[in-house]
Amino acid sequence: MRSTELGIVGKRALVTLLALCMSFMMVPATAFADIGGKTYEVEVNASEGDASHTTGEDVAATYNPAVGVLADNGHSAEVVVGDVTQSSGVYHAVLIEADNGGKADVTMGDITGRLKWGNNGIDVVAKGGDVELTAGDVQACKVGLNLDSDPTGTHSDYTGEKRVTINSVTQVEDSRYSNAGINAFSYTEGDTNIVHVICDVIAAGSRGIDMLAKGGSTSSVTVDGMVDANYLGVKVEAGSLGNIHGTTASTGTANMRVGGVVSKNWDKAVEIDSNTKGSIVNFRSDGDIQALGPDSTGVFARADGGKNVIVIDGDATGTKAGMFLYCSETGSNDVLVTGTISGKNGVDISYNSVENDSLTVWKIEKGSDGQYISGEEVGTPSDDREIFAKKRVNYIVFVENLLQGVTLSAFKADSSALDKSHDYDVAHEGDKIIVKVDVAPGAEFNGVYNGKGEQVPLGKDADGNYYIIVPRGGGIYLSALNEGEEIIVIPPFDMSAPVMPAAKEAVEDAWPLLTERVLPLLTKRVWPLLVYQGVEINSIKLEMDGQTPMLRTKLSNTNGNDVKFDCDKFKVVKVDDESEVVFKAEPKELKANDTNVKCELKAEENAMQAGDRAYVFYDDQLLGTFTVA
Repeated sequence: MRSTELGIVGKRALVTLLALCMSFMMVPATAFADIGGKTYEVEVNASEGDASHTTGEDVAATYNPAVGVLADNGHSAEVVVGDVTQSSGVYHAVLIEADNGGKADVTMGDITGRLKWGNNGIDVVAKGGDVELTAGDVQACKVGLNLDSDPTGTHSDYTGEKRVTINSVTQVEDSRYSNAGINAFSYTEGDTNIVHVICDVIAAGSRGIDMLAKGGSTSSVTVDGMVDANYLGVKVEAGSLGNIHGTTASTGTANMRVGGVVSKNWDKAVEIDSNTKGSIVNFRSDGDIQALGPDSTGVFARADGGKNVIVIDGDATGTKAGMFLYCSETGSNDVLVTGTISGKNGVDISYNSVENDSLTVWKIEKGSDGQYISGEEVGTPSDDREIFAKKRVNYIVFVENLLQGVTLSAFKADSSALDKSHDYDVAHEGDKIIVKVDVAPGAEFNGVYNGKGEQVPLGKDADGNYYIIVPRGGGIYLSALNEGEEIIVIPPFDMSAPVMPAAKEAVEDAWPLLTERVLPLLTKRVWPLLVYQGVEINSIKLEMDGQTPMLRTKLSNTNGNDVKFDCDKFKVVKVDDESEVVFKAEPKELKANDTNVKCELKAEENAMQAGDRAYVFYDDQLLGTFTVA
């Protein structure tokens, strides 16, 4: 189980919380007849008056569920407990419900439901009330976190906000057609889900995350880490075309952001549906989408009247296709992939995609069937596939100036600026791109290289201009380097053999010239920034906590034994004046094989400001250049 600081934070805050809660009336344990008459190990029933339970103690239940919270009739329930475990029984471990203007505010540590023949970890229900929940790592048998205001399957006009922040979710029962790490369902206008998972969602069941927003409702889920699923990684649905719980066609808005998705045994990693006109799905992945199962698709996007806006800051891969785009006459998909799309078919499209869909991508790998754009799945004619390939695909043109004194720039054939899509320079297949080279006095220029360290063969037209023709599949990356100089490969341009600089001195001329757009990609890849004595530094963030600069990192221990990681070896140097900013932290204790353990270092107040750029080193090895958020 992953280490978490949320439970610790909750316990440290007990004194303050107890003082705030003294005015609340303590209510004795009472079964909640409206949800089945179950008796909980700890019950807080605020149906007739405000109630609280803020002892902060751990809660262990056997056959009965562990914690039940009900806020009803405009009353408030406040709960602070430690770790929660349920060792037997078939019920959920925790139920939190807010009805009729009630407000439930709950803080918990780690939550562990019965992991064999058990049920959900947390059920959250809002029928006209609001729920706010903060918890640590959640482990459960069937569903880790279940946000569903319509648990009986009979439609009601439930409204309210369910706001949840948890550290991680692990769902353990292997079921190909049921169970999920997270369910986030909303049914009517005013029914809102807002979920933030700080680390990963790991699911052995049929879905990592299942999200539905219909009836004018909104659901939002953010996962800072990975969604690692046995079967379907992520399912996102907005609106409804059919009769679901008594409602026919309706709209909805679904927002999801994840650090990446891996699906091991299903026919797709990500499935996105905007079912009706006016419905919107906004999906963003800050890392790769990988469908590893046989005959699988990375991203399956269907806009059956609605709109899907999809951003993948990385690659989209599948054994069948990296991406499948389907839209109706009134639907559309707007897709950005900053890396590579790959699969046997490359990209599969539908007939209406030729008119309505837009794909912005750096590169599409040619599939094993010889196609970049395919349409066999829905019988799209080859002529339409050609039109889509040449007119609807915007290929990103990356031009990075890494060599002091040499500046490359790219233009259209008529010398005008390149088109823009999602703030990237883009061009279409077959376009002629003029490559302008400016060389300062004393500088040397010996050619243009791509992200693989290979020289790019540029043409030269009658006017003496260098140029390149955009090939089918794209993949244009231009960088000027001196002959014989070490080539620094920056993801996502060569995913097969990344070359990470070992020290600042090795690239002291080139490194400060890397652009703000490319540098963040270094922190989003699947490999660690550095492995030091068996400890991986997985990510780095520089952020302001009020007036205090914080260096936040995630560490993983690949050793088979516990280790102590020396945080004093981090060094932060401002780019503008090369002054060092001292961040203080205690050594971090890492258990054997711990992954994604958070570590925070604090500087003096006002030592840095948002927008400052800084080099971050560990034991004098450069990890990258980062901007303070």
